[in-house]
Amino acid sequence: MVRCESARGLLIEAQDALGRDDRSDALDKIALAFATVLREYETRARDGFGDSPFRFEDSFRLRTGFSLGIEDRDIRSFFDEVARTLPRLGEAVRVLALGIDYRRYVKFHRLTPHVAWTLGGHVLHRWRCEELPSLAECSACIDFVIDCAIRLQHLDLDVSQAEGLGKKQTSLDPPPRGPSP
Repeated sequence: MVRCESARGLLIEAQDALGRDDRSDALDKIALAFATVLREYETRARDGFGDSPFRFEDSFRLRTGFSLGIEDRDIRSFFDEVARTLPRLGEAVRVLALGIDYRRYVKFHRLTPHVAWTLGGHVLHRWRCEELPSLAECSACIDFVIDCAIRLQHLDLDVSQAEGLGKKQTSLDPPPRGPSP
């Protein structure tokens, strides 16, 4: 059901890990499968300039009030709170724009480690919880990733069926005009 081969392989490995009751390894693989599904979809959705219409939080990387040299404590505190909030807001908009159930995403997000890729392509996992989720919660996380993959595959289908309604433009020049009727 999951077309993305690397994500599908990770989900199979996660199920095997759950069979061994290795929830930590399973959740690492589940989180990586979800990140891979999103990353692969965003790669296909990029425009001619390499921008994805589903990346919002990267544009909100703000420096802290301290690093900007803001001395007023209240202003610095306000600026720091805005810098912490905007990336979260961008992530919520991304999830909603992809048609993912936000409440299920929040639960998944709390149960699984955070996944990030380094510039060298290595994967970093950062855990948010102190106690490992139950086997049932781990299985629900696998189901969530599968549901998201299917949803994104349907979005691809919708876009491919609309082919011919418009083509990607790869320059800033306006498209050529055809003959007037």
